Amino acid sequence: MANHVIQCQRTDTKNRRVYKNWFVIALSGVSCGGKTTIAEKLLKDVPASRIHLSQDEYILPNDYKGHLKAPEPLTGYNKDTLNSIDMNKMMSDINYIMLNDPADIEVSSSLHSRDRKEVIGSAVKSPRPPFHGFLGENSLSPVLILDGFLLLNHSDIPPLCDKMYFITLTKEECWERRKRRTFVSPGMDAESYFEFCMWPKYLEHFQEMCSLVKNIDFIDGSDPLEDTYKHIFKDILGSLV
Repeated sequence: MANHVIQCQRTDTKNRRVYKNWFVIALSGVSCGGKTTIAEKLLKDVPASRIHLSQDEYILPNDYKGHLKAPEPLTGYNKDTLNSIDMNKMMSDINYIMLNDPADIEVSSSLHSRDRKEVIGSAVKSPRPPFHGFLGENSLSPVLILDGFLLLNHSDIPPLCDKMYFITLTKEECWERRKRRTFVSPGMDAESYFEFCMWPKYLEHFQEMCSLVKNIDFIDGSDPLEDTYKHIFKDILGSLV
C-alpha cells in the first residue's frame, strides 16, 4: 500500500474531507489472537502522539434489536458480525481524529491496560469517554491505532490505513484460548457459541476480507507474542516520518 504519511494531507474523495497527516495502523484478526494486547503495547511504546480505538468500544448493548439471531438450536444472538457494532459511530470518531491535530483532541493517558468489561460499548454511551492516547513531544506524524476482529471487513477503513496486520490461529488454538475467558450469554454456553456462531462467522469474514482487501500482513498468532510485537513495532518505526 502506498505510504500516505509522507504527504501533508490526505483527502477522502468520497466525502470531500481533508485529513491531517495521521499514520493509521489496523490490527485485526481472529478472536484471542493478541491484537488488543499488541495495540495497547504500541500505545505505550510508539514515540509519537498516538490514539487507540478498539472496535470493542462500539459493540452495541444487549437490548439492541439489530443483533443477528444465533442459529438453531441456540437461542440468543450472534454478536460476531458488523450488525452488532456501531460502525457509523466508529467512523465518526476516526474522521474527527484524522481531521484534527493531536493537541486539540481530549485524551485520557494511562499506562494501565483497560478492563475489557469497561471497554465494551463504552464509545456508544453518552457522554463518550475521552479517547485513550498520549501526546508526543517530537515532529513524528501522529499515529492512530485501530484494533478489532472485523476492522478490515468495513469498506471505509482499509483505504485509510498505512499498515494492516491480521493475526491468525487454527480453530484448535483459538478455542484453547477462548475457553479461558468468562462467557456470559443467555441461551448458550461458551463452546456452543464458538462452534455455531464465532468460528463460522470468522471463516466467512476472513474469506470476504481476503477477496476485497490487499496488502495485509498476515501473522501467525501461535508465534510468541513478543516476537510478533517486535515485528510489528519495527515495521511501524521504519515507516514513521
